Amino acid sequence: MNDTTDHESRPRLAHDPHNYLRSAARARRLQSEAIGRGIGATGRFLARLGADAHRRIVSALRKRRTIAELSRLDDHALADIGIDRAQIPMIAQGLIAPSGEAPRRIIPVAPCPPEHRGDAANDAEPPSVAA
Repeated sequence: MNDTTDHESRPRLAHDPHNYLRSAARARRLQSEAIGRGIGATGRFLARLGADAHRRIVSALRKRRTIAELSRLDDHALADIGIDRAQIPMIAQGLIAPSGEAPRRIIPVAPCPPEHRGDAANDAEPPSVAA
């Protein structure tokens, strides 16, 4: 059996009103901070959602405008710039260049740290030994 008395097992907050008020104020502050973080995260999510929707709409409008402008040209003008009429939708999407080649896209890469430079990790041959 436990040898603590009844008053020791009760929370100390009930005996000290100042401690209770400080704890309640801290709880309200923590609660309001959590609600603020939730509202901020929701705002950032909605902003990203809106930006993505705007980007898709602008891209679709640009594609439609390009298709319309290229479709207005006659076959001779299209041949002069190296486009076949069947390629117009793919050119508008940016999937192929007017010459029929895949367009070049520059993809930035991170520089290799100096400690990783040297022999390739997948070399099966042992390094050569100088005689």
